[in-house]
Amino acid sequence: MDDALRAALHVEAVPPPVPMSLTPLQARRALRQAGLLAQIETAIAAEGEEAQEEWDYALEIRRDNSTLLTVAAKIGMSDSEIDALFRAAVQV
Repeated sequence: MDDALRAALHVEAVPPPVPMSLTPLQARRALRQAGLLAQIETAIAAEGEEAQEEWDYALEIRRDNSTLLTVAAKIGMSDSEIDALFRAAVQV
């Protein structure tokens, strides 16, 4: 359905579901495109060795990961912004 028809019918677009996980490559590329990669890497380093190891060696980045949620909160990202980043990352 095109935008004009959607507007005429007052149909709201439903966003795609939020992926439950990303590959580290998808995450880094999406963060770079959003201009957040350096800020995230600094925040992760400030969290300590375990957070840094997780960032460096994890095979997937889960949406519900506690480190992700902590770091995102520290840089001021909302849940909806995290969701948008995850949606964008699967397109990269």
